[in-house]
Amino acid sequence: MRQDGLGSALAISLAAKFAAAPVAYLFLLLLARLLGAEGFGQVALVLSAAGFGALLAGAGQPTLVLRELSARGPAGAVWGRALALSALGALLGAAGLAVALRLGFGTRLTPGVPLAGGALLAALVGAELFSHALRAGGAPGLALLPRELAWRALAGLALCGAAAAGLHPTPAGVLWLMAGVLALLVGLQAAAGRRHLPRPVRGAPGRGGAAAFWGIAVASGLPQHLTLVAAGLSLPAEATGGLFAALRTAALLSLPLAAANLALAPRLARAGGHGAEVQAAIRLILPLAALPALLGLAGLALWGAPVLGLFDETYRAAAPALVILAAGFTLNSLTGPAGLVMTMGRGERAWLRLTLCAGAAGVIGAALAAPFGPAAAAAAIALAQTGQNLGAAAWVRRERGVETTVLALLRPRAAPAVAP
Repeated sequence: MRQDGLGSALAISLAAKFAAAPVAYLFLLLLARLLGAEGFGQVALVLSAAGFGALLAGAGQPTLVLRELSARGPAGAVWGRALALSALGALLGAAGLAVALRLGFGTRLTPGVPLAGGALLAALVGAELFSHALRAGGAPGLALLPRELAWRALAGLALCGAAAAGLHPTPAGVLWLMAGVLALLVGLQAAAGRRHLPRPVRGAPGRGGAAAFWGIAVASGLPQHLTLVAAGLSLPAEATGGLFAALRTAALLSLPLAAANLALAPRLARAGGHGAEVQAAIRLILPLAALPALLGLAGLALWGAPVLGLFDETYRAAAPALVILAAGFTLNSLTGPAGLVMTMGRGERAWLRLTLCAGAAGVIGAALAAPFGPAAAAAAIALAQTGQNLGAAAWVRRERGVETTVLALLRPRAAPAVAP
């Protein structure tokens, strides 16, 4: 695993992530200003539900494709099966989400919102699949830019144009716009990336793992998406919007680690997730992940309320929740890419058990704590995330002989490869 190759991929991933982060955040601010606290709360709820639904509908295919195409073996059957299953999952997931939102939230959502949420889910399924496949195919820029940057930028420009023309967007209209723009970009991405992907063929998909990856994707979406939906069952729309703004703001602290994971994943898959080269790669990215998170935590502790006030003045009340969530995401950065090492190093079943336990704890905890306010729900989410990260780091240290936490910078391990 060549470190110079890692450096170039890491640079592209960091550039894409750091270019996309302010665009995504400004897009959320724009939505909050245009829709108001209640309308933004509806969109936040549906964005979370559609994000989780897309993970469920994806059937584990994005991560399986990333691993199998990265391994450089014959992958036409894997790719062909992934396309078919993802298309089916997108259709079923879109219909299922529309029905679930209508039955679960009823008149709390304005007309058209459930159906628009289903359309957004379908677009997200396609975006996830092609992003993972193109990362494995050696085209990280093409993999990341459509969804990470262009999607929200184009949708935001369209909303600004509508506002300048005197049009007043509705929650349903915003969701339909987001779904349409993303679907268009995925289509263009698929056409431009054909030379980086294998020709899809029928046949057995080769090595297994899709079921475990599906479980991991769904379980990982529990704290990321479904906890907000669970809290939203008890919180009013305004408080749900405030918690969503706090969650998205705190998640910015894990941005450097997320960018590093994008570059690391194909290399970890080829190396099997163990060995001295893997340890060296992790030590390379740890300072880039840890230091910005610590600085960001300090900044949000001091100025969290004014930041949330940019969305809506009523969201300042969610400042304690923001600090709690920020502490959880900071610990995530300090523990490093433990979950990624497990997934790419064929420890996906152990990672699945961890994510299921932590995700269920987060969802149940958020639902039970939400009646006591957003800060209580945030504490349940952060505690579940902390348990997951510490458990993953301990497993990788024990089973693969690799230290993923910041302790690797103090006492780096150079253990020989441990067979999975």
